[in-house]
Amino acid sequence: MSQDEVLICVECRVEAQVEGVDGQIDRITCPSCAVSVEGDSGLEMALKQLSHDTIREFQERLKRTFGKGGPVSYSPGRLNNPRSPFIVGIPDS
Repeated sequence: MSQDEVLICVECRVEAQVEGVDGQIDRITCPSCAVSVEGDSGLEMALKQLSHDTIREFQERLKRTFGKGGPVSYSPGRLNNPRSPFIVGIPDS
């Protein structure tokens, strides 16, 4: 995750508002469409989505590298998408 990346709404592609209480995340809300997630579960879902995207990108690289009919072949396994309302990324400005 680079310094420019923040939690963004999947639908609106705008930066999410994170409300905290005593150093803990209380709610994550999209200022545009008002989708919200209570507690730390929103951050946890976003991190799972980031992990999924990283694994998927790695699988695609392996597929491109070893999928050319050489002596070693690779076919990626099934990877479930966690489908979070918020992801880690760079918002559209």
